[in-house]
Amino acid sequence: MNRRTMLLSIPALAVAGCGIVTTTTTNGVTTVTINVAKIDSYAKAFGAFTSAVAGVPGIAPFLTTVEVAESMALQDLAAFDAATNGQLVLTFDATSVPASITSILDDGRAVLTAIQTALPQTAIIGTVLDAVNAVKTIVMLFEALLPSFGAVAASRAPMSEAQALAVLGVK
Repeated sequence: MNRRTMLLSIPALAVAGCGIVTTTTTNGVTTVTINVAKIDSYAKAFGAFTSAVAGVPGIAPFLTTVEVAESMALQDLAAFDAATNGQLVLTFDATSVPASITSILDDGRAVLTAIQTALPQTAIIGTVLDAVNAVKTIVMLFEALLPSFGAVAASRAPMSEAQALAVLGVK
């Protein structure tokens, strides 16, 4: 194992060790559960640390930008935590190609729903809304390729394919 591989694996090991992400596989269906409540709690702990350090003489002037960014991030995480009721569950069914495609679409819808539920409460609505609409468009275009969804899905897309790919930085 080279140094780069080892360094890149540290965050994944830390997340796995903290119980933030759990994964189970049964009969070819993998379920990934993300403990959003725990992430929110850790963010609040970092916020408490910043508040505690702010009282140290000479440090407060350097923390102004950090505190503003931290406040926005804490609000966004709290909104996402509330939108997901503390956890986001994604599944992937690898038993067949149609099941795999359906799994990806269902997971995309679950993430979009959680983000859209949290959006009205967040401070970065414009940029996130553009990204959400772009992903929603791609999911709908993908659905349109499948016989079970048909052309109706593409007709409801919030933007064109070209706009969605541009927003997501795909050339």
